[in-house]
Amino acid sequence: LLHYLQKKDYLDVACGINHLYPDSLLCKLQRSKKRHGVDIHSSNSTHKKVKYFKGSVYNTGFSENSYDCITINNFMYFWESNPQKLLKMYQELYKLIRKDGTIRIFPVFYGNYYCDNIELYDFLNTHFTIQCLRPIRDYSKESPLYLENQTIKKTDPANGINEKKEKHELKAHVPILRKLS
Repeated sequence: LLHYLQKKDYLDVACGINHLYPDSLLCKLQRSKKRHGVDIHSSNSTHKKVKYFKGSVYNTGFSENSYDCITINNFMYFWESNPQKLLKMYQELYKLIRKDGTIRIFPVFYGNYYCDNIELYDFLNTHFTIQCLRPIRDYSKESPLYLENQTIKKTDPANGINEKKEKHELKAHVPILRKLS
């Protein structure tokens, strides 16, 4: 992904503090043309050439065809599983992504990216080609990060142990959607 995104316009949706965390994909892409993060927290800012925008994935306010790649980690399907809200998100993401651009989402539960909803299924399969991958590395074992007094900290590695035990298989799928037109 690092190689693919070099010299591309990139958006990290629901980025949390990724615009501040040096090991995040958002910060590692030094040669990308445009590196943006959007989340509902904080306020608009720039940190080490990464632009962070306060906003909602339902209506970002960004221009059409702005990005070559959009990633969403631990938000869609994790915090939001209502098919109508997911459809609204996908409609906004479709507007933002360029032709042949990709949207990469992690995790998707059992690969059921359409939540058994025919309207969502039809929209996704009409506007995108879809691959569902299982990553080699298990990211669910990593400690969550948080910001305290302008310092990035990690929680105890034991945090999330029950979630990992119960939802490990659920977190193992990454759909990659490529915009058709």
